[in-house]
Amino acid sequence: MSNDVNEHLQNEIHGKKLPNEAERRLYLDTYRERVILALTKKQVMEKGIRQEVLNAMHDRKAAEVLVDGHLSLEALRPYRKAAETRRVPYRRVTLDEPEGTYGLVVASDTAIDREDVFAEDEPDTEGGKPEADGKKPWWKKLLGL
Repeated sequence: MSNDVNEHLQNEIHGKKLPNEAERRLYLDTYRERVILALTKKQVMEKGIRQEVLNAMHDRKAAEVLVDGHLSLEALRPYRKAAETRRVPYRRVTLDEPEGTYGLVVASDTAIDREDVFAEDEPDTEGGKPEADGKKPWWKKLLGL
């Protein structure tokens, strides 16, 4: 009986415990089984909008776009505009402890449980641009690299 009273008091003081609370914080206040696509914070900060996000917003199960509230508004602007254009609700989630690595999540309102929900990183090349046909940029030739 005293255990029930303690549990009731804890729920009243701190709020009711939610199942998988750590998972919800990781995926910006939604469950992994509802995620259609997840982008890391680094991927969101890249210039422009990724085609994968546009495709995920076109999915008929897409119910909302969740973004990390700690990211800059400038980086989030193209995603907000794309969500408004496609009439997918857009919500900024600002958690007390920004422990998650995800900056944007396109989520469904029901469980869909997709296997691969993570966007692939663009292949990085030294200098920012791929070298076409093995040709070196002029500055590498100048420096002898």
